[in-house]
Amino acid sequence: MTAHQATAHAEHDYHGHPNYFKTYFALLLLFSLSLAAGYLDNILMALLLIFGMALIKMMYVVNNFMHLRFEPLSIWFAVAFGLVCCFIFYFGVYPDILWVPLEVAH
Repeated sequence: MTAHQATAHAEHDYHGHPNYFKTYFALLLLFSLSLAAGYLDNILMALLLIFGMALIKMMYVVNNFMHLRFEPLSIWFAVAFGLVCCFIFYFGVYPDILWVPLEVAH
């Protein structure tokens, strides 16, 4: 590979930095909306809105700060596999710890 080809390839892979201020203000807006959703009378609706906005904020962080927007699809599958394993572990041990009495104050 010549130096020109290596430079052209490196320039092609560079996608630039995302607009961090735009991302910051979007995250700040979603955070404010999730705080406001906590004051809703319908608890189920509040929880759905809060967790929905948390997922949107997670995607902003993953795409812009972890730069996964520019990664190949196999990286997304690896991240998804790790999350699925975490959910399986959490819901696998949750029934075991749900009914254990807490004896911290004794």
